[in-house]
This record gives sequence, C-alpha cells and structure tokens, in this order.
Amino acid sequence: MVKKAISRAIKDFKENAFCGERIKKEIIPIEYVRKYEIDNLLWYPLPNDWRLVYSVFSTEGEIIAMIVEYYDHKNYERRFGY
Repeated sequence: MVKKAISRAIKDFKENAFCGERIKKEIIPIEYVRKYEIDNLLWYPLPNDWRLVYSVFSTEGEIIAMIVEYYDHKNYERRFGY
C-alpha cells in the first residue's frame, strides 16, 4: 500500500513539486541539512497516517523533488518534535 502511495506522490510531484505542506525551517532536522544540504522541507500525506518528507530544488532550470524519508505518524512526530 505504501509503495502505491509513493508512486502516486511522485506523479503529483511531477505536476506540482510544491503540492505538500511546508515544514518550518527551524524544525528541519540538522542531519538533513548536513547530509543533503537542503534549506526547505515539505511533507506529503500517505495512507494510514504515514508521511513522506521531501525537498525541492532547482538545477539547470529544472525543478526537482527529492524524497528524503517516509514515516508512520508516530516516528514522524518523534523526528520533528511534535
């Protein structure tokens, strides 16, 4: 089920890379900033309260949505301190 939902998310990102909900910069995990050198993060809802976390950037005039991780709701809340 999660695999199908991620495939659907990828299709949605192709139509609109900013279709997810923005995560405040001050709560972006420092590991993400260090590892992926990102300065923005969004989340996309998956079935059964799962969340897909991704970042958007531009390269050579093309907008790219990079999937960072996906979590169940409990682990998502732990990661972001909710």
